[in-house]
Amino acid sequence: MATRSGRGLRALASSLLLLLLLLPIQIILALAPSGKIGSTTMRTSPTPINSINDIVAGVQSKADEWKSAPLEYKIDLLKQMLSNTIEYQEEWATLAQQSRGVHPTYPLHGCARADILVSSSATFGSYLNTLISTLEHCSENSGAPPPPKAVRSVPGTGKTIATLWPSSLLHRLEAVGLKGELVLGDEGAEQMTYNEACIGGVSAILGAGNFDAPIELMCEMFLKGRVCVYKPNPVNQLQFKALAKILDPLVAAGYLDFVIGGPEEGTALLKHDSLNEVVLTGSVLTYETIKPLTKSKICAELGGVNCWIFVPGAGWSKRSVDNHARHLAFARMSNNGHICAAPQLFLVDRDWEYRQDFLNRLRFWLAEFAGAPPFYPGTKEIYEHFRELPGAEIIHGENVFEGQQRPILFADFKGTGDLLTREAFCPVLAEVPIEGNNDPWTFLTSAVEFAETKAFGSLTCNILIPDEDIRNNQQEFDGLITRLPFGIVGVNFWPVFAHSMPQLVWGAPPACTQSGIGFIGNAGLYRRPVKAVLRAPFNHLGRRALSIMSPQKTEKVFHRLTRYKLCPNPFTQTKLFIALFLGI
Repeated sequence: MATRSGRGLRALASSLLLLLLLLPIQIILALAPSGKIGSTTMRTSPTPINSINDIVAGVQSKADEWKSAPLEYKIDLLKQMLSNTIEYQEEWATLAQQSRGVHPTYPLHGCARADILVSSSATFGSYLNTLISTLEHCSENSGAPPPPKAVRSVPGTGKTIATLWPSSLLHRLEAVGLKGELVLGDEGAEQMTYNEACIGGVSAILGAGNFDAPIELMCEMFLKGRVCVYKPNPVNQLQFKALAKILDPLVAAGYLDFVIGGPEEGTALLKHDSLNEVVLTGSVLTYETIKPLTKSKICAELGGVNCWIFVPGAGWSKRSVDNHARHLAFARMSNNGHICAAPQLFLVDRDWEYRQDFLNRLRFWLAEFAGAPPFYPGTKEIYEHFRELPGAEIIHGENVFEGQQRPILFADFKGTGDLLTREAFCPVLAEVPIEGNNDPWTFLTSAVEFAETKAFGSLTCNILIPDEDIRNNQQEFDGLITRLPFGIVGVNFWPVFAHSMPQLVWGAPPACTQSGIGFIGNAGLYRRPVKAVLRAPFNHLGRRALSIMSPQKTEKVFHRLTRYKLCPNPFTQTKLFIALFLGI
């Protein structure tokens, strides 16, 4: 008995010693700020429902502090996140490759690896650098944001068009004629100060499933001054391991926290009474499901059936036909069509002399592009649905890999059915001939009416039109742009690029809510933004970056683009141009 007692005492003493040794670690873990050891930053399992109230309450307790935080402090946090993005960009991309079924070295997956870079670190780097320069300007100018580069009124509309980009020599070299504009609902381009725009409060962000960069989170926190709870989309949950490290400075300070999981966890978050705004990206069905669950304001970007309008005129040639067909094919095929701003309908004059040439070149470029593996839920069923519709033409090519969805083209589409009302979100494209008498303005008027009244959605529209026809009708064209019921309008350029420019806005325009409600962006703090416009020359040199290339060149160009967006300087820009124009 004495021996057993001695062993018991020794065991007890050992346990107490081990407990004492572990106690400092336990204290460190207990006292570690959110975002460090033991925080939700590294949590990937679903968030317990009973802890979501505490998560919201935690960030809410920091709301006033964050709203009134000095601009210099916010700038420092942005710079920390930029540094983290540079450090973790490879991990972010690797996890996204695993999530999307993209091979890390397989040559035919080069376009897919490029898509991942664009949807993550390239766009996020662009956003962070622009927000840093914007807040630095506000800090140096008593809260005043950067002024517009130019302003012009549009007679008879009560609207103003403000040119905001390019804003530096580096941007002008990048733009080569491209301009980023805002249409404003007043004639004075009135801007708020930072303190006026920084309204504070608490936001819940429901992240997108087709896109990795949380730019809506940056807008809520650094433009509206709100603390946030971010719920990554389950589709992107694997990438969250890297994203959490990038966002750690905000988590460590207590201004940001996360909820992980699916519909149950999302519902519990949305029902919280302390939320001032819910921001989401998804489908109309998602929005209709979420709307009854929350009492707070909703900002929603929902996509739609986007139209590209090809205006006939004397400026077209076989070369421009080929270039614009190549651009359209790229816009439809990128990210396997899992892009809310991807074109689904292209409208042409039935009597356009280049109509058949355009279709032939479009078929050629659709066949050339390898694209990306489908990864978005439900894509297989949607693709098969459109594939079985009358008139569906499967475009075959040589760059084929397992699981690939080859593009579906509908030529001479009659303008009825699901192609008009259902967003495909996969590589589906339809030609819609419009009666326009081969007259540019007559056709444009008819095509715009079709896009407004027949195609579902109010997110984007792109008008491809020779420069001469704009110059001959400048005031009428500006008036048309201001009236279009779309939140982002392209002129000779895929308007998706506005998504990476916080100076502009992204979302459906006011009172045209088919594609959602509210904007993200508006870093210039304008009081009444109506829509964004991206204008490029008809023969725009920079459009080559958004055109079909080989998978190898596509990957090289977008690697260089990512580096440039993260570290914008003459050296990284020159390296990008060398890859784009020389292929080396």
